[in-house]
Amino acid sequence: MIQLVLSPQRGWEDISESAVAPEVLCRRGFYPWLAVVGLSEFLRLFYDFSLSVLTLAEHAVAMAGALFASLYLGRLFLEAIFPRYISDKANPTKINIFTIYLTGLIGLYHIISCAMPARLTLLHFLPLLSLLVIFRSARFMDVPEGNTVTFMCLSAVAVIVVPVGMCALLTFII
Repeated sequence: MIQLVLSPQRGWEDISESAVAPEVLCRRGFYPWLAVVGLSEFLRLFYDFSLSVLTLAEHAVAMAGALFASLYLGRLFLEAIFPRYISDKANPTKINIFTIYLTGLIGLYHIISCAMPARLTLLHFLPLLSLLVIFRSARFMDVPEGNTVTFMCLSAVAVIVVPVGMCALLTFII
């Protein structure tokens, strides 16, 4: 995932070459990553002494649950929209891999924001880094040249807005 942020084009090429099945990717990568993202909430204990362990445990469950739900909602959204608006050559396997990695990136951004003692406004804009990753994934996703902007907009909704919105909603409920 870090390679996707640092060199998105090369990252997508490596993902394409690895040819790992989405089920294996979820089982060996995404689900354990959810646990790491959830546990990252407890980093706040080191610098925010007003938070209780129970509150952070609730936030950890909310964050992991939001990312879990976002994976499936984003995948469902892209599988429904991709053939209609982007390309009729929709590949469900590539859509699954795309949503797994980009939802995982939202988790990475959350870990970074939990590790920072200061609440910087800049940290709230970290998910926008995913726009470059989405742009560079167009070749991996077999997006026709004229549909790149549509692909970016719809993908941003599926893999940025949905996870961030779900996290905000579940955190607000708590």
